[in-house]
Amino acid sequence: MANTYDDMSLIIQTLLGAGSESVAIEIESFIQINRVAGMSDDQIFALLQEDLDQGGRIFGQLKNSLKNTIRGAIASVSRLAGLKIYEEENIVQYQWVTVGSKNCPDCDRREGMIADLDTFNLIGSPGTGWSLCRDACDCDLVPVGYTGSTSISKNDL
Repeated sequence: MANTYDDMSLIIQTLLGAGSESVAIEIESFIQINRVAGMSDDQIFALLQEDLDQGGRIFGQLKNSLKNTIRGAIASVSRLAGLKIYEEENIVQYQWVTVGSKNCPDCDRREGMIADLDTFNLIGSPGTGWSLCRDACDCDLVPVGYTGSTSISKNDL
C-alpha cells in the first residue's frame, strides 16, 4: 500500500499511463491489420471514429481503464487517509473487513484477520492488486476493537 500521497500519485500516473499505452497499441494494431487487409486510411479512420462514438471495443477499453483507475484511486486515497488518522491515534493492530457478498477467495480467507500494517503491507493490503479481485477490491482494514461486522454488505453503505 502506498504510504504517502506522493506514492499514491505515482501509482495513479503509472496506471493511467499503462491503460493509455495499451489502447495506443490496440489502435496501432488495428490500423496495421486493416491496412494489410487492403482498407484505406479513410475507412480505418471512419471505423475508429465509430468505435469512439459508440464506446466500442477499442475506446470502450480506454473508458473502462480510466473508470477503474479513478475508482481504485479514490478508494486507495480514502484508505490511506483513514489509516493516517488511525496512526495519529496510535492504533497498531487492524482487522480485515470484507465488503459485499461476493468477494474473491483471497479476500474471503482474510476476513477477520488481525495484524499490524507492516504485516498487511508484506502480504498485501486491500485494493493493492495482490488478490484475485485486483484493484476492484472493496475490503478495508479497521482498528482492532471495531465492533461492527467483518463482512459488510454493499447495501449497508
